[in-house]
Amino acid sequence: MGCGGGFRFGRLLADIEYGSRLLPGGGYGGYGHSCVEDTIRRELDTLYANGTVTHDEYQDARKAIDAGRFTLDDLWELRQRAAKQNSDNVQAGPDGDELRKTLAQLESKERDLSEARQRTEKVWKELNSSIEDLAKQITRQEELARTALSSDEEEARRHLTRRMELAEQSAGLEGRARELSEEMERLDALSQRIRTRIAEVTALRHRERLARLEAEVLNLPGISDDH
Repeated sequence: MGCGGGFRFGRLLADIEYGSRLLPGGGYGGYGHSCVEDTIRRELDTLYANGTVTHDEYQDARKAIDAGRFTLDDLWELRQRAAKQNSDNVQAGPDGDELRKTLAQLESKERDLSEARQRTEKVWKELNSSIEDLAKQITRQEELARTALSSDEEEARRHLTRRMELAEQSAGLEGRARELSEEMERLDALSQRIRTRIAEVTALRHRERLARLEAEVLNLPGISDDH
């Protein structure tokens, strides 16, 4: 099975298909690291967008995933808590206070994501500025090497060595910049899911207010739903 199916069948699937427990030495072992990690990240994003986990829980889980310490068993436990929470909500029925609380949580998370996006973009821009500066230095070292080649081979070699060092630094920064670019894409996608959820909860609150208003009107003297 590929990575697109998500985590749907509980702990049994985790144990049989992916080998959900960590092997000695940490990480995901030989059970398809990228597939398992992609599945976990998608499901974690969903739990966060649905308001099941707090911002701190989400960040802690992300750090554990990056370190290879978050397994499908951990994800299963989060989903179990989500199922219980959803069950409790269904039993309790729609509640205006609960909807307001949910909306406030979602809006708070949206602000957190916006701030994280801004910080990430700031670092990304700084990295790109450094990469541009290094590119200029690399070009300069190449020019100096060409100029020195006809008169001083040793000096030309020093410039070429320096150029290689700068190129290595630039490659490292470019890799980090790509990672940050991917992170911004993830933050944008998650923000969109949060905004969608906010719209859904807002619609639920509106429907709840209309239902309450209708009940109040029908309870007025001389008015009933038979008229």
